[in-house]
Amino acid sequence: MDSEWIRVRQEQSHCHLYRLHNCAIERDWAMMFAWLPERPETVNSWRPGDRTENALLHRIAQMGAPAEVAEQLVQRGASRLQRNARRETASDIAEQHGHHHLREALAPKYEHSVDLTALAELQTHFHELIRSRGRVEHERLPDLELLLEMKRPCAVVFFGMRFRYTLETEGPLPSLIVESWLSCVAGSAQVYEVTPSGSQFLKAGPG
Repeated sequence: MDSEWIRVRQEQSHCHLYRLHNCAIERDWAMMFAWLPERPETVNSWRPGDRTENALLHRIAQMGAPAEVAEQLVQRGASRLQRNARRETASDIAEQHGHHHLREALAPKYEHSVDLTALAELQTHFHELIRSRGRVEHERLPDLELLLEMKRPCAVVFFGMRFRYTLETEGPLPSLIVESWLSCVAGSAQVYEVTPSGSQFLKAGPG
């Protein structure tokens, strides 16, 4: 029953993403925004099987959408820092296609300042923790750079279990507090601190 429910949910999500991205390709902005509220969490997702890994903001940048379309997507959670498979942001793509009217709308607005080398090392250890606790197949692991635009730098991802991670920027180097748990298993929660030098277990939780 659970596996069938997951399969159906995945198929529904895939259909939704195809509709969203097709609207962007056809420059049907009104319909794109009409579909998006059905699954607002997909705003930073790409079409299944798309090797470019272009999210919706990349797509509208490529198509030269009006600046107000980009601004609306950002207001709905689209990340200006998200990179595709070629490590390009939406701003990079807009510039490549000569869509300079999108420059201001797609310029990242940082809420936090951190050492990017330390952040990259932190991300390496975070990914190791996900692989050790979760189930990773071909999914792309989280990019911590996206947290730098968030007023509250916290996100949740699912890799066989849920991971909630919060970026701490008060000290000289960034760190993460990571909570992981299985929704269906009581007592499965564990809390870790991840730093640029590694990760350490802090405590168990109720799950």
